[in-house]
Amino acid sequence: MIEGLERAGAIERLEMPAPPIVLPPDPDGAAITLNPEQRAAPEQIVALDPQQFGVALLDGVTGGGKTEVFFEAVADTLRAGRQALILLPEIALTHTFLDRFTKLFRHAAGRMAFGYDAGAAGQGMARGA
Repeated sequence: MIEGLERAGAIERLEMPAPPIVLPPDPDGAAITLNPEQRAAPEQIVALDPQQFGVALLDGVTGGGKTEVFFEAVADTLRAGRQALILLPEIALTHTFLDRFTKLFRHAAGRMAFGYDAGAAGQGMARGA
């Protein structure tokens, strides 16, 4: 029926791309507030050229603000149109990390892939929802 209406000129076919499943992470989604010690670290990390591959290791005590420092580096990387890989030391941290990341970068959880070491179980990658 629709094809017949189209042939008769009663309707016109319009091709529209599907909307994205989720929006990409927004590096300017929320402001990151860093204390003076935390502000010193991103200067060295951000000094890495966002257009080139780079690695940074930040050592600190639990609750010392390392995640916020790296969030700033990730935001700079996303602003440069690049991707960032974030490794967590423990799978149990994933839920809390995703909550914090999504609040900061908005809409990010659906565009992330999660890997974990499943040991002898032979499991591999899982995709975020």
